[in-house]
Order: sequence, then C-alpha cells, then structure tokens
Amino acid sequence: MSVTRWPLHPHPLAGEALSSWLRRIAAAYEFHVDDLLVHDLGFRSLSDHELDLEPPDSLLALLSGKTGVDVARIRLMTIKGLLPEAISRGMRGTAYFARYVKRYSVLLSPDRRERRQLNSWRPWITERRFASSVGCPRCLATDAIRYRRLAWRLSLTACCPKHGVLKKVWQAAELRMRVTAPVSQPFEELSFVRQVQFLHAAAEAIELMSSQRLETRGRDGHLLGGVKMPNKQDLQQFSSAVSDDLAHPAPIGQRLREATEALLKSARASRRGARTFRKFLLLGKSNPERIANVDRFLVDVGIVTR
Repeated sequence: MSVTRWPLHPHPLAGEALSSWLRRIAAAYEFHVDDLLVHDLGFRSLSDHELDLEPPDSLLALLSGKTGVDVARIRLMTIKGLLPEAISRGMRGTAYFARYVKRYSVLLSPDRRERRQLNSWRPWITERRFASSVGCPRCLATDAIRYRRLAWRLSLTACCPKHGVLKKVWQAAELRMRVTAPVSQPFEELSFVRQVQFLHAAAEAIELMSSQRLETRGRDGHLLGGVKMPNKQDLQQFSSAVSDDLAHPAPIGQRLREATEALLKSARASRRGARTFRKFLLLGKSNPERIANVDRFLVDVGIVTR
C-alpha cells in the first residue's frame, strides 16, 4: 500500500529527539502531535516518554513513508537507537544492573561491591527527565530553529558542554568528602542535584586516576590510568632521534630490539615505569586471562609492579 507523503515535513536536526521533531512537524500544520499520530497515521496516542525512549518499529516505518527520512535516521532520534545497550532485550532488574554497571571494576575490587536488588532499572534513564524542561536555555535561545536534544533526556551530563549552564549548581551543592546513596537507590532515582554531585565526583576521580594521583584497586583500573604527557624537552629529543633515524636508517629488527630494551629498562628502573609498561600492555584489554598472562610475563622478565 502506498503512503502519501506529508507536503510539509521539516528535516530532523542534529541530536534532535523524536518528540521534538514530531512537534515541529505538527506545528507546521498548526496541529498537536496526537493529531498526526491518531487522526492521520491511525496510530495510538504516545507520550513524549514513549516516543523518545522505545517507540514501535511500525511507527518508525510510517514516519519514514510520510517524510522520506530513512528509518535508521529516525531510530537515532530515540534512546533505543542512540544507546541500544540502555534498552536491554528483555533483561530487567538485578541481572541487568550487574551486567551493565558492574562489568568493570576500577576503584574498588570486585569483592567489595554490593549486590543490589532492583526490580525495574534502565541505565541513565530518569522518568523525571521526560516530564521536566531540563535542557540548556541558551541553546534554545540561540537556535535558528528551536528544538530539544535527545541527550537532554538522559542523566549523562550535569550541564550544557557548549554554554556551561548549571555549573553554578555544582558550586551550590557544596560537595562533601563522600557522596553516597542508599543501596536500594540507584543513580537514576536520585534528585537532580545529587546526580550532579555524583557526576562531579566521577569527573574528579577520572582526572586523579589519569594523572596517576589516585591508586586504583579494581581489576580494570589500568583502563583509566593514563599516560604521562611529554614535555618540550622530550619532544625535542624525540624529534632529534627521528631525524637521525631518517638520515641513518637501521634495520627494522635492530630498531625493534632497541625499542624493546628501552621499554624494559624503564620498567625495571622504577615502580612507576613498571606500572606504565603494564598499562601499555593491557591497553584496551580487560579479560582476566589476558591480565594474568601479562602479570606472569612481567614476573618472568623481572619487572615488579607492586
């Protein structure tokens, strides 16, 4: 059956939420979204929460036919399309929480992490975000075409990365040394101010770990360990060495042996060098078997990381 395309159908904007796009289309006809869904498409009425979270595929197909926009592009205007891992295939509660949140162990060792009993939970999704006007007023004020971003629906950020709106909330929160929450209350159920506190604390922790000022006890701490940035003298020495190599090229095998010996020498010279070398070997790897193999190799070559 052929579908008659809407004569007016504004193209979706970068990062726009599906509910926002449908509101703009409806406004072009001086309609409400329900007028499009129920009276034109013959679909049922859907809330903004349902539209932006996990709308039916049949609706996406109808909208594609009415606007000419590809279904895949429309799906990216929903949380299910943007973050498919946030919408688990039939998994809810404790099992999903453990798989998503406790997959990695960074600051705390795995045995120190409490098990939570959650009946209905989805990562980063807060019902209040869909019912409120949380968003950046400066973005809306400066938009050539006003629209709402899908990212505003999620508890991922505490302020607008472009305009910095709500940075003052962090200052007003007066963070304590330890921001805690009841075991039965996950991040998504905290108040907005408490969510800001947690995000701020997480950002500070990542900064400390990346600059190697905070020791991690989790098996995956090396993923955020960071690498020392070279200074001007290091860069000059590197540039001089590269120039010399280009002028007097050595066989590849010899250069590889020399580079390997230099790494091993640095790793044996200090604990810090050893830990940096270990992190390099484990870059992007979190498999326990891989970690064990690397640790055995370091012991065999006489490198002590602890």
